[in-house]
Amino acid sequence: MKLSRLLAEIKCDVPLSCPIDETKVNINQERAAAMLRYHQIKGIEPMVNRLK
Repeated sequence: MKLSRLLAEIKCDVPLSCPIDETKVNINQERAAAMLRYHQIKGIEPMVNRLK
């Protein structure tokens, strides 16, 4: 049980350094929209429209 608690503990004081340029993600918007529609995710149309 102690190991489970250690594994589940969220550390909030961990130093983190990440340049903003490394956070950018290139998303193929048409492919993402097609995948979301294919999986029929409920309420997806408003999200897909925001990708455009």
